[in-house]
Amino acid sequence: MRLYATRPVDTINYPLDCVKRLSDDMATIKHAIVKNSKSARGVDYNIEYLNLKEPMQKMLFELIEKQQSISERLQAIAKKKNFLLTNLQELGKSINVVSNQVLQRHFKKVQVQLSIPESKRAIPRDFKKTGITMRAESGWSTPQLKHLANHRTFDSIGAYSEPSESHM
Repeated sequence: MRLYATRPVDTINYPLDCVKRLSDDMATIKHAIVKNSKSARGVDYNIEYLNLKEPMQKMLFELIEKQQSISERLQAIAKKKNFLLTNLQELGKSINVVSNQVLQRHFKKVQVQLSIPESKRAIPRDFKKTGITMRAESGWSTPQLKHLANHRTFDSIGAYSEPSESHM
């Protein structure tokens, strides 16, 4: 999901029908972008094409198809319906959508298990910077980066596309 989503809160808002196959080599992905600014709240969706001849995009498409199958089986008893990341919570045996807090706790737990020193641990937001930096290094234009990050202006793109000293 990190190929498209820029923050965990975006990922957990993917709709259940977020990918559609158009042909053997082409599909679309509808990804969520959560607006956190005071001037714009809610969720926007962008639709992009996936080239299924490209291995990473094909892998992403196939993984999402598997998750769709899992989530579709859970929809009948889900409290919040039609989201891609639907999960079973064992305490009350209720079906919920993964929350941002659950995702962040899991992310921290994995880093502890991998014995990553606290000073070197990333937070989910760091992946947005990483994604933008990697795309900038591979030749994406500033307007493309602005669109990916869902920013209204170009001002912050420069900060994202510079290396971070805190995780070197």
